[in-house]
Amino acid sequence: MSEVATIRRILRQLDWDGPTTPPMDEQTRLIQADLGDGAVRWMVGTVEAAFRELKHGEHPDMLAPWAKIRVLAHGMAAQVLLDLLGAAPVADPDPDPGLVEDLVSRDVDMTKVVYSLRVLQNLWISTLVEAALRVPDGGSTVPALVQTVTRVVDRAADRLNAAVLAERRLVLQRGRAQIRHMIEAMVAGQLLDERVATDTLGIPIGGWHLGCVLHAPPGAEVARGEVDAAVTAFAELSGGDPLLRHETSEGQVWLWASGFRARRFPTGADLRLQSPLTAGIGEPHQGITGFRRTHLEAADALRIGLLCRQRMRTHQYRDEGLAALLSQDAERAQWFVHNELGELAEDTPEMAELRHTLRTYFGAQMRIAPAAETLYLHRNTLRDRLQRIERILGYQLAHRSAECQAALRLCELSDRGENPPTNGRRFSGSDDLRTFVESVQTRPRP
Repeated sequence: MSEVATIRRILRQLDWDGPTTPPMDEQTRLIQADLGDGAVRWMVGTVEAAFRELKHGEHPDMLAPWAKIRVLAHGMAAQVLLDLLGAAPVADPDPDPGLVEDLVSRDVDMTKVVYSLRVLQNLWISTLVEAALRVPDGGSTVPALVQTVTRVVDRAADRLNAAVLAERRLVLQRGRAQIRHMIEAMVAGQLLDERVATDTLGIPIGGWHLGCVLHAPPGAEVARGEVDAAVTAFAELSGGDPLLRHETSEGQVWLWASGFRARRFPTGADLRLQSPLTAGIGEPHQGITGFRRTHLEAADALRIGLLCRQRMRTHQYRDEGLAALLSQDAERAQWFVHNELGELAEDTPEMAELRHTLRTYFGAQMRIAPAAETLYLHRNTLRDRLQRIERILGYQLAHRSAECQAALRLCELSDRGENPPTNGRRFSGSDDLRTFVESVQTRPRP
């Protein structure tokens, strides 16, 4: 007698005591027509016996969707019998979406799920082997019985694992999309529910926030490890825990160090960034509006740092706040420089030297002696220079010192850098400051 015929005799011996209500789907009808009601009762009985074991086990899951799991188990049992009968192979059905959603939403450990399938596997193997040993020559079919059951359960476990993994990816993408939308909405000035924002972002929105923006110029290649090192350095220097990280489509990384106390970035601290990375650091601010404010300050500090083309790569708003404010309206800033400095804003070595003299004079609180010492000039020489500057300006420095210093600060956006700017020229009083600013602007303001 062939193995297939022996296996068919074994399957016809299957039965189960106790009331059973089989799901009369197409597979069940095929089995019933070929093997009789006993095989159908065996399918249902083994599934229910395994469920009783699982429900009374060490860690029963009372929230498990047993009805959906029962459908999965019945399908597996039917597939075992059909494979043993040599039926034409059919495509494995996809796991029930409701079952997959339940496993993901409750974050069920998949090892427990696979263990449950193995309980069914062991019960099916043991009952089939017992039936085989009651049939002449049935013992020879035991390897085929074991291999078939194992293959069906393995395929089902693989399909379920794959479906759960795909669902988790989808949920993760949805969660990331929700986080991205919420961050961008808050930065744009939308007032959201504080509790919802806290739960979604995982940081205390009502607490204190310190913002940082990491930037690399377009076309630059930055290793992920370098970015991660910069993020770690910011977390360590700010004492931020937890740290919120958001990567934009423009290639910037936005960071927030948040907590229940103000965290101020150390004065003069450096993230020790690797070229071409540059960072802007805001000031600490509280609450949902502070979340936005510190980020915009960090973006402003970064913008001014790029305009200045300084060698340092970490720029703090406390150092760049005035320049950021003065340069918000680039067109009016250009007019202001023209009105206040006139010829002194021109891009010539002579005018650059006079601007440097004037900045040093203002830095010395408009005192001749310390300014002359800093410039290595005789006091009378400095007085002559200042008189010449006043003739160029058309007013006395003492009368418009604030306005003059503000205009000098705008010129300083190009004067402080030793390297040429990205557009190959320096800003001067004859240039369009708006064009100059926009040529190195990192991104539009929200």
